[in-house]
Amino acid sequence: MKEEVKIPLKEFIDCFKESMGVEGAQQLLKQTLQKANIAPKSEFTKEEALKICRELKQYSGFVGIIGGILNSRILIR
Repeated sequence: MKEEVKIPLKEFIDCFKESMGVEGAQQLLKQTLQKANIAPKSEFTKEEALKICRELKQYSGFVGIIGGILNSRILIR
């Protein structure tokens, strides 16, 4: 039986913390989780993580680009 892939919240935070700081990254993820209608938690299913990426891709600039990269990384797991 294949084990379900879990994506930690920290992975999302780490992608944004260099440019936004940890607090900025946490705030971005908090807003994104609300838009995606996903409860905050320490790790997400692959489906939830892809939904978060879809929301991130809606942002312009850097955030949208990173959302697309994360989406690709998660898809291949």
